Amino acid sequence: MSIANNGMTKLALNGYKDDAIKILQTQISMLSDIESDILSKEEESKNYDSKSEGILTPETCKEFKQVLKGEVHKLQNFDVVLAVVGTMKAGKSTTINAIVGREILPNRNRPMTSLPTLICHNKEQTTPKLNFNSQPINKFLVEVKSALRVCSIENPSPEIVELIEFIQEGFSFSDTYNGETDIFDFLQRLNDLVRLATTINSIADNE
Repeated sequence: MSIANNGMTKLALNGYKDDAIKILQTQISMLSDIESDILSKEEESKNYDSKSEGILTPETCKEFKQVLKGEVHKLQNFDVVLAVVGTMKAGKSTTINAIVGREILPNRNRPMTSLPTLICHNKEQTTPKLNFNSQPINKFLVEVKSALRVCSIENPSPEIVELIEFIQEGFSFSDTYNGETDIFDFLQRLNDLVRLATTINSIADNE
């Protein structure tokens, strides 16, 4: 059934959107008031070493507000989040690539979706761009490099061999990747790192 046949006009959709945004913003404001009230009471009773307990604490208020702000952002931009899940080699990456219309996610015979990846559409951006917080994973690379000095990987695949060389030569991941090729290579290497770490953990457990 089309939108026209259902009587749902663009004006009506915008009305529902505006109402939903107002409700969310009211909830955000209420959480801010609750957070301020809790902090004020903690300040008054700090001499008694008292801390707020329960579901609503200053920390959870901040977390809830962040979630609600995300929902507001989605409504303002009419964002739709589609979760694609499935068993190994079920065709998740191939399906997403088909929806996007570009070869963004790597796919091959081995598992390639070890980590969740969020893809966002931006109509003003013509070249795909990947943003990534590389600091934690680069610290992890240092640990993997140390582990590789004492672990022997038997019959590694060519991709794992390439990754081990990448790690041993001291390379690291970047915060940003531009273009299909760089994004594809990065995601492939990141997934290989998950597989390598699993193998190293297995060796360590056996020893």
